[in-house]
Amino acid sequence: MRSYLPEKGRLSSPPVAVWLIVAAFSAALFLSSLSAFNRYRVAERTLYDASVLRLASFGKRESGQRQSLRVIAIGSSVMGKAVFMDKDMEALAFRHGLERLEFMRLTRPAGSVKDFMPLLDSICSAAPDIILLEASSVFHDIHRVRNAFARKYAEFLKAMLMKSLKAGRFTLPEPQEAHTEEAFERPLLGNRAPSLASLIIHWKERSPIGISELAPFFSEAAKRGIRVVLVGIPRHPEFEKLIGPPGPEERELRERLEEDYGVESIEFPSRTGAASYSDFVHLNGEGRLEFSLWLIEVLKGAADRI
Repeated sequence: MRSYLPEKGRLSSPPVAVWLIVAAFSAALFLSSLSAFNRYRVAERTLYDASVLRLASFGKRESGQRQSLRVIAIGSSVMGKAVFMDKDMEALAFRHGLERLEFMRLTRPAGSVKDFMPLLDSICSAAPDIILLEASSVFHDIHRVRNAFARKYAEFLKAMLMKSLKAGRFTLPEPQEAHTEEAFERPLLGNRAPSLASLIIHWKERSPIGISELAPFFSEAAKRGIRVVLVGIPRHPEFEKLIGPPGPEERELRERLEEDYGVESIEFPSRTGAASYSDFVHLNGEGRLEFSLWLIEVLKGAADRI
């Protein structure tokens, strides 16, 4: 008589009914959490709406009697801590001989070019002469998970689990606080700055951004006659030493952007010392001033070609 019992030493697979129950439970959990997840992500929508309004306001600004040089600087917190915000950057430029600068800084924590794609039409409609793009935000998505929804949903579930464990009962996490551009005018990380080792691990786990993903941004800017300039912003000397020079993929992608869309590149030439950083990634007040003054000198030359 044939036996249907598992052989000794072998594990039997759960019955199909068990898999169906697990799948049904997972689907029910996912569907029931969607509304809470959407509330949790309200910060993302708030940031988008605020950015659209800022871009519309920038587009309507009066240039005065003389033609202004209109510049939008886009990137992550690295750009946010490297240049002054809007009016402060304009005032600094005026004091150093660039009298007709109209400037807008558009940044978000861990931002890549892909994060700004939903704002592409608003960015171009604001009619900048030049878009300054933080170079590292162009070549890589620093998030570990490529799919944005999966990344955010996993983050939501983790926040829900941690809060529920702490409370001893099922508890939904508070909605994320919306990022504002003014946030980069305050100390960024304080005592919670990540270690150099963790930053290196995170850097190596970035996902490359392909030319097909970048094409809509650069082709639209080129079509509207907007100059796009990739800006190399250095990290802390120790960090730069450990990550080494750009790899072949990045160099090839930069060449494609230059050839296909006329993209330009500039690199901060100064050997900025450790004293100019607030952590291993972000410039402090001294470093920001040094970088901004260099950028103003670069923009002076660009103003003559507009």
